[in-house]
Amino acid sequence: MAERLEIIKNENKKLKESLKQKDKELSFFIEVGKALTSTLEFKEILKIIMDNAQKLVRAEAWSILLVDEKTNELYFELVKGKKTGKIKNIRLKVGEGIAGWVAKKGMPLIVPDVSKDKRFFSGVDKKTKFRTKSILCVPIISKNKTLGVLELINKIGGNSFDQKELALMLKLIDHAAIAIERSMLYERTAEL
Repeated sequence: MAERLEIIKNENKKLKESLKQKDKELSFFIEVGKALTSTLEFKEILKIIMDNAQKLVRAEAWSILLVDEKTNELYFELVKGKKTGKIKNIRLKVGEGIAGWVAKKGMPLIVPDVSKDKRFFSGVDKKTKFRTKSILCVPIISKNKTLGVLELINKIGGNSFDQKELALMLKLIDHAAIAIERSMLYERTAEL
């Protein structure tokens, strides 16, 4: 009987901890949603996304690459982290590299060791003198159209990114994709 009571206590403790974590996540995403709907400014929305991605997952570098529909290429719109200065002019064909593959397939991807993945494009590392070890990459999709990708490079601590972190990024991008598309439409309308 005492053993059974101890098991129930431990299960209750785990459930409480899980509930606390879910409550923190919910509060976090409510704040993200408020921030994303508070502006139509494209650059501000991308900054909100990047700042919140940094809060959720610790990595050495983060980037948002957007699809240039005219050239069918990805370009680095916003980059944070080490050795990011030379990256702005680099473009990847949709389908090229991990980010290009994610953009083409519309599927998120965790690559624990890029040296073992034939999709990895080392040209960015060569140009920036940065060493990519692992990647978490999530497509930014709105209305079945890929707008770009959010890419996290080298999780702090040396471990690989995990499914929990992927799930958090997918939640963030779900909120963000709508805000990005709304902002793009607003900017096009303003230009007209």
